[in-house]
Amino acid sequence: GQTREPLMGVSVYFDGTTIGSITNEKGAFKLESSASTQATLVVSYLGYETQFIASESIKDLEIIYLAEKVEALDTVILETDPWPRKRKMDVFKREFLGIELSASSCKILNEEAIELVYQPSTKTLWASCDVPVRVINKYLGYELKYSMVQFEVHFKESFSDFAGIDYVYYSGTSIFSELKEKPKKKYLKNRKAEYFGSSLHFMRALRDKRLNEEGFDTYIQDTSGQSNLFLPVKPYDYLEVQEDNPDKTKVVMKVPKVVIQYKKAEQSALMMIDNYDTFYIDQFGIHQPVEKLFFSGVFGYKRMAALLPLDYSPDK
Repeated sequence: GQTREPLMGVSVYFDGTTIGSITNEKGAFKLESSASTQATLVVSYLGYETQFIASESIKDLEIIYLAEKVEALDTVILETDPWPRKRKMDVFKREFLGIELSASSCKILNEEAIELVYQPSTKTLWASCDVPVRVINKYLGYELKYSMVQFEVHFKESFSDFAGIDYVYYSGTSIFSELKEKPKKKYLKNRKAEYFGSSLHFMRALRDKRLNEEGFDTYIQDTSGQSNLFLPVKPYDYLEVQEDNPDKTKVVMKVPKVVIQYKKAEQSALMMIDNYDTFYIDQFGIHQPVEKLFFSGVFGYKRMAALLPLDYSPDK
């Protein structure tokens, strides 16, 4: 039934940032942010349905109601799972944390809470977790709590363990906190190194129309039909930046795919799906709609171990 009792100890945070709070005994909380953001407000409490509140609804918020979770029976997969847990966990960790140097400095504190099922008929590994996955990242100096909504690793028709991944799909929300009150020098150095050339750096540079100054070059496929080459172009002819709102910048993509190179080395690509051609970037550099914009290359293979909070600034 509905009690309308205040809940103490509820986590309230802006997804992907360090901006979070816990409700007090009156169920009240306060969040402070230096910039206006499109980040979703996440309200979560064990045993209750998580609430996701879109940025445009936040200013009208007075009271947030949480509904008790109805215990859903997990979908039963009527197939024998031939994989031992260690094999599944190895794949999960690699796809969740990533394959970069930073991943080897990460530890998942509550592995035992993660449920893993491999389904041979669809060649899919599913992961789920009823509580946030807690990651200690000793490379960047953060603790990350990741609330998993979906996590699937799809394998190709015939595969050996790692060569055969077709694609990985995951979604969830995250909150970061500092491992040390005063971050170590090496953390600050590693964060900077991870930030420059990242998709967050790219989005901020695009928003400020500083792509070339920040080290990014753009290329599009030769449209003359003469070749399959990607040719260098002026970025804003193909990524049209329209500043019609101080809180968020509108970007219209004029071609299906833009290839991005950072410092003439690291290559990534940007694609929009479902005939979408418009996305928005807020003051933190967060882009929306996330599910319509796809990254490949360096941007695409970055995972949790390389993730910085969306409110990160290299000047701090």
